[in-house]
Amino acid sequence: KTDDVYVVSQLPEPMYGDVSVLPCLTCGTLRRRILEVNLWFSSGGTKSLLHRDADNAINCLLAGRKDWILIDRKYTHLVPLATEPDGAFGAFALLDVDRVNLKKYPQLIGLPWRHANVTAGDCLYLPYSYLHQVRSYERNIAVSVLFARLEEFVDDGCNATTDFVPLDQMHVTWSYPGHGEMSMGNSDPEHVRQA
Repeated sequence: KTDDVYVVSQLPEPMYGDVSVLPCLTCGTLRRRILEVNLWFSSGGTKSLLHRDADNAINCLLAGRKDWILIDRKYTHLVPLATEPDGAFGAFALLDVDRVNLKKYPQLIGLPWRHANVTAGDCLYLPYSYLHQVRSYERNIAVSVLFARLEEFVDDGCNATTDFVPLDQMHVTWSYPGHGEMSMGNSDPEHVRQA
């Protein structure tokens, strides 16, 4: 109760049976395009940088509370980002999230953003390359399912799909047995094949 704890890890495979996948990810093209599943755990009082991720994600909070600030990727050109390799989808902003300097970055004045308060039992969809900043307050546990950036979607079986499916019945491209090296953050093999 008094220790500061912060863990970000791929979810170990032995825990897959304890996690249910939302019905929207269990049908059509998405059924085989879950890339990795991550576990987020902290004792609270955390804050992230403003950043963007390379893949789509659904982040489900199992315990605690988090506040999210979300900025559509179409406004990325207005936000000062650290230099990334050409074609990178992930990046972080060169901003102090507690004290944004509007004199140095006047283009941020009036920048449209959204706020989401997520509590235990809520899930938040985060499109790839959306800028976001997250704060947690008390002990929290979340599972984030990362899935592919799709150009096309085939909805085979989606109209009939209403049930949650245990993660251990789904294909996960980059799984983690719970020991040894993690493959966290690896590229989508389908995008590598297409390149």
